[in-house]
Amino acid sequence: METNMPIKIAIADDFPALVKGLSLLINSFENCEVIIEAYNGKELINAIEQSTIKPNICFLDINMPIMDGYEALKYIKERWPAIHLIMSSMLYDTKNIRKAIELGASSFLPKEADVSEIATAINEVIEHGKYYNNWIRKNVLPEAGI
Repeated sequence: METNMPIKIAIADDFPALVKGLSLLINSFENCEVIIEAYNGKELINAIEQSTIKPNICFLDINMPIMDGYEALKYIKERWPAIHLIMSSMLYDTKNIRKAIELGASSFLPKEADVSEIATAINEVIEHGKYYNNWIRKNVLPEAGI
């Protein structure tokens, strides 16, 4: 990706305060711009379809009404395979992380992730296509055979 082009980000979570806070945080990162804010997977997909500029990365919560993060992840990966998906959830356990990775997530962050880890995940996903923290590399990837 060209370094002078901002990384375009979409966020989908059913908690408006979290969406707004994450959006403010990501917009404060150098070279990042939130272009879509949505409150469920269906709303996110509709926004992506209507947008002339597609996001490079989508942050997705798992539990959302109307269309959850897993359903949205599957649809986005089929329709726009170049978009990277970073799952972020309170459901931070091996089962949910493994499922997200198997469905095509580029990363999985706990909701309580540190600001620096969010920035690292964005940059690693753009540069290398994925980001897994030490806990996931130790506890999930070997178990999943990845």
